[in-house]
Amino acid sequence: MIIAFITKKCMMFNESSLFSYKLAGVFYMNTKVKTSDISITIVIKALNEEENIEKCIKSSIIALKGFNGKIILVDSKSDDKTIDIAKKYPIKIIQLKYKKD
Repeated sequence: MIIAFITKKCMMFNESSLFSYKLAGVFYMNTKVKTSDISITIVIKALNEEENIEKCIKSSIIALKGFNGKIILVDSKSDDKTIDIAKKYPIKIIQLKYKKD
């Protein structure tokens, strides 16, 4: 399984670019493998990202096309419309107890 952590600014993906990006400073992956053999979880950490969350989620959905994967939004108690926007998409949403989390 590959876990891609998206933090601060959303990485913008297209269908063929997922494995050529540096994901949250953790690793580079630039290899050709069968997409059906890969399980990917994209974790998006957010706090008051209503201006960016929709394009980040859409980009992540595009990146997962053809893969066995899911998207998880981990929200740090946003007090804007981040969660309302995210609820429009087929993703899992987790809200942390405190903004500092």
